[in-house]
Amino acid sequence: MELLSEEKDEKQNRSKKYVAFAIIIAVILLVLVFVMIMVLQQAEKNKEKLMVNGKKVTLPPSLTIVDNATGITYFSIKQVADLTGYNYYNGGYQQYSEDKTKCYVESEKQVATLELDSNIVYKNTSEDKINFDNYKIDLPVKTYNNELYATQQAIQLAFNITISYKTENKTLYIYTLPYLVEYYNKQATNNQFTAVTEDFITQKAIINNMLVVSKNEKYGVISTADFSEIIGAKYDKLTYLESTDEFLATNSGKTGVLSKTGDINIKLEYDEIGLVDSQLKLYYVKKDNLYGILGKRGNVLVNIEYNDIGIDKQSFPSDEIENGMFLYENCIPIKKGNKWGIANK
Repeated sequence: MELLSEEKDEKQNRSKKYVAFAIIIAVILLVLVFVMIMVLQQAEKNKEKLMVNGKKVTLPPSLTIVDNATGITYFSIKQVADLTGYNYYNGGYQQYSEDKTKCYVESEKQVATLELDSNIVYKNTSEDKINFDNYKIDLPVKTYNNELYATQQAIQLAFNITISYKTENKTLYIYTLPYLVEYYNKQATNNQFTAVTEDFITQKAIINNMLVVSKNEKYGVISTADFSEIIGAKYDKLTYLESTDEFLATNSGKTGVLSKTGDINIKLEYDEIGLVDSQLKLYYVKKDNLYGILGKRGNVLVNIEYNDIGIDKQSFPSDEIENGMFLYENCIPIKKGNKWGIANK
């Protein structure tokens, strides 16, 4: 009987050892799992991330490249196009070539062209994609791995997007214009305004932290930062001029130009105003069916006495004219009676 008792005790002790061993193994495994979770979480924190319109997307491995000489970040034009709903094409717009030193990106309402080593971005100034204006950028387009790259400034300009980076969570944020329009439309409504969302040209003021709104059937501008008033809602119409960061303002059928702070740059006394050159801020004006040229402060540069101004660029498709108002960076076509002449800048 004693022998049986000893065997029973030995089995019980062995069982206890197995249980203790299993518990130790389980604890070790739990510790290892916890450590792995911590390591993975830390790795995730240290990993660069990308959010587009509030949604996490896979970050392309070569979306950005840091220039070794300057430390400036460049973005792949093609990859940004893929992320933001634009189509990317080699060559210049309507040039029908596969020249990889040039490209254009196109959405339903916007075309922008960029070129290697150039610090100019061309964008259409109306939804018909006929007339283009040029925008200077600080640094030219570059090529890496046979692909065109541009700075954040150029990318935001070409795609009508905002880009920001938060170091605390290592996340790159991209917001497209349609997303921003929807967001600020709701915010404006909450602040007793109605956002002007039907005019694509004017929507682009949002990229520069301004929102054209209406109230009591009159139009004004508010800040997207705190919704404070920039330009009072007292105009019949306001149109944003992206290339000069100004507004065409109309009241009682007469048009002028306001600065982004609401100052009157050109008095509201003309039947029609259009931009001739954004860099010089030259405007053509129409008054009593006659045309002239004004400077950025409304000073008369070409007397308002001509029957027509500029040319129809569609009449010269092979000449690759970007701006029918301003030819060869110096010449403004003007017409008096049946005669044409040239005014220089």
